[in-house]
Amino acid sequence: MLVAVLWVFQLNGLTLSAVHPELAESRGIRTGVLEALFNCAVAVVVTLTMTWVGLLVINSLLVLPGAAARNLARNMRQYTLLSLLGGLVCGIGGLMVSYYVGTSTGASITLLLAVWFFLSFALRRVKR
Repeated sequence: MLVAVLWVFQLNGLTLSAVHPELAESRGIRTGVLEALFNCAVAVVVTLTMTWVGLLVINSLLVLPGAAARNLARNMRQYTLLSLLGGLVCGIGGLMVSYYVGTSTGASITLLLAVWFFLSFALRRVKR
């Protein structure tokens, strides 16, 4: 919940400090504090969820939704929305596939995330 609050209220600051830290500091954004908060939030989320779903799923949920969204998005808003929706849909879909087919949950989620990435990669190639 706290991570979602940080994301909602500090998305512009996080984005600006990631892209151009000097410009962010000149705009009055305390990049050091914001970066430390973000790193702590990611560390807490990864540590808590690692015992629940496993390291494979955590790594794939950190990398693949963002990579897939980058293939399709035209701006930061689309990138964030596609990344969030892709991770959510593939996570729920992986749980459903695991339940009905009888496979490992982590592997099912990771497989769906990989399929989503390769589909977005193919759509990017077709779009250009």
